[in-house]
Amino acid sequence: MFNVFIYGFAFGFGAAVFPGPINLEVVRRAISRGPVPAIAFGMGAVTADVIYVLAISTGAAVVLNALPLWAQAFLYAVGSLLLCIIGVKALRSRCVAVVSTEDDAEPGEDAGPAIRERVVSLFRGYLLGLALTLGSPPTIFYWLLMSVTAAQHFGNGWMFSFLLGLGVLVACSGWVLTVSLIIGHFHKHLEPRYILFVERTVGAILIALAIYSAGKAVRLMNGMPEQKLELPVQGSSVFEQGKR
Repeated sequence: MFNVFIYGFAFGFGAAVFPGPINLEVVRRAISRGPVPAIAFGMGAVTADVIYVLAISTGAAVVLNALPLWAQAFLYAVGSLLLCIIGVKALRSRCVAVVSTEDDAEPGEDAGPAIRERVVSLFRGYLLGLALTLGSPPTIFYWLLMSVTAAQHFGNGWMFSFLLGLGVLVACSGWVLTVSLIIGHFHKHLEPRYILFVERTVGAILIALAIYSAGKAVRLMNGMPEQKLELPVQGSSVFEQGKR
């Protein structure tokens, strides 16, 4: 069953390194805010990935594969809205000096409100990463394809789902931590104008992706057919089917 873990790790790494909006936002946050906000946002996306892998591999693929066009269009519209919000926020950012995100309170000074505000901000970032990934149809169909293909090779069951999800979790978490820590290391050494350039560039790209998602939603609402994936029979495996 170790092969299932390796399979999940390989697909998880492939999803993690893909230069999509999630990676762009992780990089943007690492450069402009430091590694911790980038990790919080990235781990929200990782959580959504693992949720989809576990849900699909345990039988929810039938439901996802049967989504009507209006439901697929709704998911694209939600993703477009979230991307647009993030992109506009990045474009409206101002050139400010980089300040430390550590607790710099003087002895005797109440640092509680600042700490609470930082925790709330990190949690909001986590939820945003979670929502953006959960509402991404390409993410859904990527994990649907991966889970179905894995089931055709290794069968199914709770151990299969657990090892598959664990492989995805390790690969995606490792990528988020590595990218956030490496890029975030230079956070305090960058000049404000460079940070602003990154903010504006990523913001423009995210808005372009939002427009693309909105167009996809419109085409789906107009009845453009989507290709369906053929699902494996429950409980089947290559050993039962006589295939490798």
